[in-house]
Amino acid sequence: MKLLTIYVSLLFLSFIFKRSKIVMVLDFILMWIMMGWNYGSADYNVYVNRYIHPELYGTLEPFYSFLQNISKGLGWQYPTFLIAMSGFALLLRFVTISLLTDNVNEVIGLWMIFPFIADINQVREFYATSISFLGIAIFLKSGKTKRNLIIATALCFIAGLIHVSAFLYLILLVPYFKREKLEQFVNNDIAPNIKSYLMVVGIIYILALSGVLSVVGNILIGTKWSQTAEAASMAYTSKTFYFFEMILFFVLSEYILKNILNNHNNLSLRQDRLVKWIYKSNVLLLSVLAFAVITPDIYRVQQEFAIFIYCASSYYPSIIFNKRYFVTLNGVVVKLTVIYLAIVFLWLMCLAVPSLRDGVFIPAFYNNLLIN
Repeated sequence: MKLLTIYVSLLFLSFIFKRSKIVMVLDFILMWIMMGWNYGSADYNVYVNRYIHPELYGTLEPFYSFLQNISKGLGWQYPTFLIAMSGFALLLRFVTISLLTDNVNEVIGLWMIFPFIADINQVREFYATSISFLGIAIFLKSGKTKRNLIIATALCFIAGLIHVSAFLYLILLVPYFKREKLEQFVNNDIAPNIKSYLMVVGIIYILALSGVLSVVGNILIGTKWSQTAEAASMAYTSKTFYFFEMILFFVLSEYILKNILNNHNNLSLRQDRLVKWIYKSNVLLLSVLAFAVITPDIYRVQQEFAIFIYCASSYYPSIIFNKRYFVTLNGVVVKLTVIYLAIVFLWLMCLAVPSLRDGVFIPAFYNNLLIN
């Protein structure tokens, strides 16, 4: 109950004091306590067993195994490893948000609603996305664009060696290795061509339905590929839920981003370029639908991308709490829709199903080694 009370209080403070360094530090401390000292969540025992007996779990991404081996070499038990890794990953995520927006606490507040509660349970995915998102943020902030693109790609590759799903974020970067596409990016005419890309996604989807991707996945990733799908089916009797979740995320995000772009006169050139990139990337990430045929948990790739949607919405003036700005209907709609997105997905992914409520949401606040 203590954690929940502090969480709700800081949530409100984050929306009110959007640029306060004190609130940002308090957010970091709370989130580190909630993630680093958590125990008993749905996947916690799996992580502990993988840490102690990795040989029993088939293939495990090599860089994550390397990090575990370093930790064990230092004589650390899994709880200490979790504290260290979660603190480092949170720091990377805070840096990423700071690179993309000045209203840092607003984005953190939305993230605290969703997907942070899920991140506490899905820590390996969180480690990976924190690394890849830092790379993407470096690219988007672009000083020397080509160099930063290489840095971003390298970090996404490293992230994929922690959790294989992070490799999918490379599809948001690879097109810019063509000189003309990179020039389009610099000139704010964001590439790539969405129609041609969706044709590729359609082909991937057909391969997935035919079973070809399943065979390739088992060869490249081993038993983990099928194990993930099997574990997911235990929570939901049909993969329809995952398709619904992905489409709903896309539609709400599309609505938010279109509203922002329709009023882009309020944006700086850098903000306008970033929102356009997020808008295109939101479409590109529909490719995860194809892989959901095999492993429904791939939705996490899209779910973590919410951070970029939140950054885009934070570019609107502080219309609710700051009277200096003229309140526009469009601005109110954007702010309320992004909050609605966060709350709806908190409900769908952490509360709607009893197994998720008992295994994800409740442990986030009540199973804590430091507080309890």
